Amino acid sequence: MTATSLDSYIGFAVRSRKAVFGAEGLLAVRTKVFVVLYDAALGKDGRKKLAKLRESSRVEMFETPEGYLARLLKRDGVKVIGIAEQHLAQAIVNTFTDGTPSDGGR
Repeated sequence: MTATSLDSYIGFAVRSRKAVFGAEGLLAVRTKVFVVLYDAALGKDGRKKLAKLRESSRVEMFETPEGYLARLLKRDGVKVIGIAEQHLAQAIVNTFTDGTPSDGGR
């Protein structure tokens, strides 16, 4: 799969309201999140929050190139997104295990 596929999966999750934004949002949400994507530029505190989430829920997490999520979603400052739809999450996991996009899809 390509970065274009990843772009499509993330975009569809956002449009279908199956995306959770931010490390704080992931810790507060009551729905199950199946996969988390985070920006390479995520700070120390954000990484601590993700580590806490990983310990409590064993969710899969993948790092994206710096600025990728913000560019894709056209929202400044987006560094963490969780996908709460199982089939989309599995497709995203497959994209990363087949080959991580090196240019952030741009």
